[in-house]
Amino acid sequence: MEEIRCLLWLVMIFGAGNPRIWKALHRYHSPQKAVEILRKPETDADLHLPEHTLRRIRQTGEDKVDEMLERCEKLRLSILWYGDAAYPEQLLSIVNPPVLLFYQGDSSLLQNHLLLTIVGTRNPAEYSLRVEKTICHDLVQMGFVPVPQYLKPYPDYLYLLVLLHLL
Repeated sequence: MEEIRCLLWLVMIFGAGNPRIWKALHRYHSPQKAVEILRKPETDADLHLPEHTLRRIRQTGEDKVDEMLERCEKLRLSILWYGDAAYPEQLLSIVNPPVLLFYQGDSSLLQNHLLLTIVGTRNPAEYSLRVEKTICHDLVQMGFVPVPQYLKPYPDYLYLLVLLHLL
């Protein structure tokens, strides 16, 4: 498998943002080698992974990766990986950067700009929504580039600001 497919498989096995992805990449020196080793059933005991992870390894084949890539294509999502020249350099300075970024639009906006995204509950209080709307608006006016997360049903004011910012 090519690198991006291997990284997508690792994300599907461990979950996005799981530090075990980076541990596997460092230990085996490449996404391909990590996938090759993790798929060998005889290494299960040596890996000391939880049973649910071992189950996902057994159940997630290349067909599942193909399905995920097809979904991305249907949604017009592109994928950046940490080795891509367009991957935001500032992300590489954090402890556990995402190995993959899914995006729509111009990936160059992720370079050399102040980026704004919001992480929060899916069930925010009315007060939180009012504060988010005000803060997001002010930060975008100051030059931050909004990076929405598209988490539903969370009303993402950042998404609305992106639309307003582009008009």
